[in-house]
Amino acid sequence: MAESSVQSAVQRLGNLLTEEEQNLRAIEEKAEQLRDELDWLHCFLREADTSRYVDPRVSRWMIQIQEIAYEAEDIVELFLYKLISHQNQEHAGKTTVIKSKLERYLWVFGEAKAIHDASNNIEALRAKIATLTSRLQAYGFKITRSDFDSLTSRVHALDVIKEEKFVGLDDQVKKIVCDLVGETGENRVIGVWGKSGVGKTTLAKEVYFDHVIRKHFNRFSWVHVPQNWKFCGLLRGILTCFATKSDDEISIMTDQELINEVYEVLLEKKCLVVLDNVWSWEIWDGIKAAFPGDDDIDSGSKFLFTTENRQVAEKMYEGAMIHEIKCLSYDQSWELLQSNLGSIPAQIFGIDGTPKMMEMVKKMLKLCQGIPLAITALGGLMVTKKTPEEWQILLDFLSSHNNGKNHEQSYEKVMEVCYYALPYYLKNCFLHLGNFPENFDIPTKNLCNMWVAEGIVVLTNGEVCRGESLEDFAENCLSELLQRGLVQVSQRKSSNGSVKSCRMHDLMRDLCLRVSKEENFLSIRDFDSNEVVVNGKTRRLAIYLGQEGKDQIPLPSKISIIRSLLLFPSQKERPEVNHASLKALCRDSQLLRVLDFQGVVVSSKTLPKEIGDLIYLRYLSLRDMLLTKVPPTLGCLRWLETLDLRAKVRLEIPNVLWCFQRLRHLYLPCYFTIKDSEKLRLDNLNNLLTLKNVNHFILEDVLAMKNLKKASVRYMPENEHIEFIQKSPDIVFGLTVFRAIIGKEQVNSLISFDNLIKLELKGEVSVTINNIEFPPNLKKLVLDFCGIMEDPMPVLEKLTMLTSLCLDHQAYVGEKMICSALGFPQLTYLRLNGLKNLQDLNVEKGAMLNLKYLEVKYCERLTRIPEELPEKVQITHI
Repeated sequence: MAESSVQSAVQRLGNLLTEEEQNLRAIEEKAEQLRDELDWLHCFLREADTSRYVDPRVSRWMIQIQEIAYEAEDIVELFLYKLISHQNQEHAGKTTVIKSKLERYLWVFGEAKAIHDASNNIEALRAKIATLTSRLQAYGFKITRSDFDSLTSRVHALDVIKEEKFVGLDDQVKKIVCDLVGETGENRVIGVWGKSGVGKTTLAKEVYFDHVIRKHFNRFSWVHVPQNWKFCGLLRGILTCFATKSDDEISIMTDQELINEVYEVLLEKKCLVVLDNVWSWEIWDGIKAAFPGDDDIDSGSKFLFTTENRQVAEKMYEGAMIHEIKCLSYDQSWELLQSNLGSIPAQIFGIDGTPKMMEMVKKMLKLCQGIPLAITALGGLMVTKKTPEEWQILLDFLSSHNNGKNHEQSYEKVMEVCYYALPYYLKNCFLHLGNFPENFDIPTKNLCNMWVAEGIVVLTNGEVCRGESLEDFAENCLSELLQRGLVQVSQRKSSNGSVKSCRMHDLMRDLCLRVSKEENFLSIRDFDSNEVVVNGKTRRLAIYLGQEGKDQIPLPSKISIIRSLLLFPSQKERPEVNHASLKALCRDSQLLRVLDFQGVVVSSKTLPKEIGDLIYLRYLSLRDMLLTKVPPTLGCLRWLETLDLRAKVRLEIPNVLWCFQRLRHLYLPCYFTIKDSEKLRLDNLNNLLTLKNVNHFILEDVLAMKNLKKASVRYMPENEHIEFIQKSPDIVFGLTVFRAIIGKEQVNSLISFDNLIKLELKGEVSVTINNIEFPPNLKKLVLDFCGIMEDPMPVLEKLTMLTSLCLDHQAYVGEKMICSALGFPQLTYLRLNGLKNLQDLNVEKGAMLNLKYLEVKYCERLTRIPEELPEKVQITHI
């Protein structure tokens, strides 16, 4: 971890010395000397990283070196901040005229003091480096390349991430499914218990999406239970999944209203409710009033829960049917490990070496104790080993790491080794995932942009030579963590199957937080548990705002060296963040690089003008905020690389976005106004790679963006969007056409555009669908309020590249749809939403062979799901 931090600091200082040469001239020589000393330390930190697990003194030494790297950035950036802040004040007209000699002398004195302080701080830091270096010899530290170094190989061939392999669960899935679909009133509550990591959630998901279950029940709810669960939060979660009311309506319901609403739905509909990861049997006491009792004999609703505590399983509900998930046997463990290793063992050992290989495998699997999570992580590590000697080194290290330890938990030590064996550039990536709450779906695009913004991923000369961008490298790092089994795929994109979101298993997250605490990597403040782990050296802070609906939550103050602040509001509540404390945060946290306010409510519904003080900010997300205005001082954020302005309501934007010359990803709101202007200026954004929600007012500026790779266009008059797409053949486009009446010419004009991969038609289609020609490479198609009278499937199933199809809100007003054999060859996702007249969906054998997800909502007359769907399709039917 230290190697990555020092490498980032060296590059950051080098970039500042180049880009801010004039401002840093006064301390340039000393800053260069400091950078060179850090660069020298970086040269042998990799070998030190492999020694730290042998000698704890080396580990302590590396943490101190890491702190020095952070301090080096602090000193130079704080000095630069003082100069740039004064320049920004002058630019804003605050100090254009210095009226008195006294004011002039005060400014000169202040600048001289800043130079003096920075110079002294640099010298003090160099003295620290000298002291730490001398300690290596004085205390006999030996930093040598150890056998452990061979464990830190990189996984290659990461273009495909394997799907999770399920072993030993089939019989239990069938048994639980059979219990759930039994007679009404029987087996109303079913529990699943077993060790953490044994596969309880995996089994519950297999049951939840089983075809028989999907046909038997007509309402479904899945709620993950946090350790600090709240009664109202659980009921809101259950009700949100039922989708009988909007999220805003559910958020303001009282406890009694929640109980009544959940009870009515469970009584009237046949529902399956899953509570995953239950920690206490007291949960049932809290929510049982919302569940039909034994007297409600007509209720067909059932309840499934998972827990790792046997006593919780037995006491949760009297008469519950309990299933235990046992650890995998050796044969099952070997089957799971083989699915990760593929043909590698045979390539390494050959036929003659099989007995020796199997003996090593047996010893390593014994340490995993039949826990699938540990076996998967071990397989992700073993796949990087290419010789029998490397396998032996791994076995020796695993064995030595477990000597004298609690052998009952040896599988946790296996996972620790899998972290220790990560290449240096992956360790900070893994630890950064600890910012996110338990069981949180982490959007991969946002995650990679955060890693880039904070300097967690750093390109070496080799990557630069290959032309690999920072975003590419970040995506490869995430792919490698997924391939190693340390992170799990949560959701894939329907358009191309790439990973849309990921998550950490509880055991992996516990490991992540334990190491983060040891190395002071990040801090978490959880308002639900009142846990506060913020100290003076905190550089990354995650705040969980909780479920209690607290008003005016203050933010911590006096955390001047913080680099990253992520806020996570409860999904069921929207507590407000105090405007005054946000103002103080912006004023006091000058070095902040990442600020994520997604879903947060600010008490004033506006950002303070002090947001402009965060001049080092590289990542700013205001997505889904209840925000109405952004101040003009936003234009002071000269280093901004990612800006997400997709607020929940119409947003007033200052016309300053053209100032962000370093901007790489810009997400505009769907609806916005521009302060004191009609046209939003986007000229000067020459480094932009991603642009969302383009409209015709900014067409000219967008056409000049030579590096733009991906854009989405909304509500543009047809002639202009045609011209726009024609002139931009290298950009991958998504297009939304929003019109009261959509004619043949609006769609057929797009037939020749190979770069149009996503199309949304929102409005009544005035011609028969047989007369419409769609773009040839279309991957995602959304038809909304189109009022099509003919069955659209015979036309749409011929779009051979189509992977996602959504028919929403009376897009089709007929009664019957037929998907013919061999139709939709690439389709993976199908959504039918609000087709009120649809009664019959007929899928012929051989149609939609790659379909993985079918979502049916508010199609009241459609009572049957086709039998001919592929076996593993996940069906959501509301």
